[in-house]
Amino acid sequence: MLASEIDDLKQGRLTRDCPEMTLTNEDPERPRGFAGPGRLTLNEHGHLQLVLYDAGHDPDLTALTQVASVGEWVPESEIYDLEATDLSGRVWRSSNLTVGSSVHVARPGAVVYSTLDSLSSEADWEQGGTEWISLFFPYQVKAPRNVPTITTIEESDTKRLRRQVLERNIWAIRCRDLDVRMWFHDAYFDITVSALGGPLPQELPAIIEEVIWFILGQPVRADIIQYRRTGKEGIIMHSRGRDTALPSATPPYHIQIRDSAAVLGAMFCKYLAHVAGDRDGRYHRLSVLVRKALRAETGTLEERALARCVSIEGIVDLEFPDLGRPTDQTLAEVSALEKVLEERVQSSLIKSRVNGFLGSVRGRNSRTALHTLAEQGVITDEQLQVWETLRHAVAHGRQYQLPNRQVFELLDHLRVLMARLVFETIGYGGAYTDYGTWGWPVRTHRPPDATRPDRKTA
Repeated sequence: MLASEIDDLKQGRLTRDCPEMTLTNEDPERPRGFAGPGRLTLNEHGHLQLVLYDAGHDPDLTALTQVASVGEWVPESEIYDLEATDLSGRVWRSSNLTVGSSVHVARPGAVVYSTLDSLSSEADWEQGGTEWISLFFPYQVKAPRNVPTITTIEESDTKRLRRQVLERNIWAIRCRDLDVRMWFHDAYFDITVSALGGPLPQELPAIIEEVIWFILGQPVRADIIQYRRTGKEGIIMHSRGRDTALPSATPPYHIQIRDSAAVLGAMFCKYLAHVAGDRDGRYHRLSVLVRKALRAETGTLEERALARCVSIEGIVDLEFPDLGRPTDQTLAEVSALEKVLEERVQSSLIKSRVNGFLGSVRGRNSRTALHTLAEQGVITDEQLQVWETLRHAVAHGRQYQLPNRQVFELLDHLRVLMARLVFETIGYGGAYTDYGTWGWPVRTHRPPDATRPDRKTA
């Protein structure tokens, strides 16, 4: 796409007239499709839409009379894939579409319309050069900046220098073989990642999104992704309106501190390296837990407390699987107790509850794991006590018997607890902001001990 077309797209404007469009389903028992000219657009809400004119379509009268049952899954025959060729010859694709259509029972023809979650186009790129990706986010966020840009304004008739405007609006980060640059503007920001060595991983756009979730505390998704890698160049567009920036976002290290660009940059690289490996889905499981807690920020105090407490347990279970297991002595005592109770509970009404209790003692326990982490200095005893206070009441549907202000302050302890678990997971040792302490002092997370046997390694 031309630079002017990309600028229009960032402003929420898109019109691609397509002489050829096809919609086909993947149901071998009932193949259906539409073909003809059409148009791809962005509506006023930022949602991708299509309209297709199939002049030769023969209406299926039996389909017009079928009524789906309430709660029934949409059949495979009604799920379509799109392929559209615009006037420049560029091919656009989208999948998993449900469509609506207008037809006349007395003559052929159909007007088909649909809303798309995403739209992509890819072509061969044979010119070589550095591989890169670029992500566009239509949000205004707070972030550190460490590189300025200089804009020179000249008189148009004489070309004489009029004035120069210096603006610090770039955050530059170097992560081993990646050069990362974030460009911040009034209503949006861009991230460009260039390869300094080998090829860029296919999952890098999702990885960069995940890093932003943790480092800036913003669960945002890129609207536009452009890339050139491994002989291909392409673009992916997403409908807007699904994710929003959080006005109350708080990064692990406050961005108003002078060295925030360097400190958060170090966290950025550590987190990126961790979530780049061991991926079994679109997003890393650690990032899913981080995002779950962030999305709860717009809810009630109880919702925020539950989300953070559960995410903390999830991180412990995911990243510290060797902690929280019972000792040999505990297992021996459980076996002895089981023998004592065997005859008494054999026909008792509480047999299942007793067996459940004994089974839970034999299994791994997140609470025990957190106590071990506190003993090791990964988290503090105060943070552990806050988790104990907030987790059990809200998990069992009870209201807090505490003033809202106190609950709000305790939530900041959970914020720091969760951040320190992530620091330990990604191997970060350095400065962070303690939001749970009056004055928000800067503290230092201990350097990780890579030789400790109970630490999970990637």
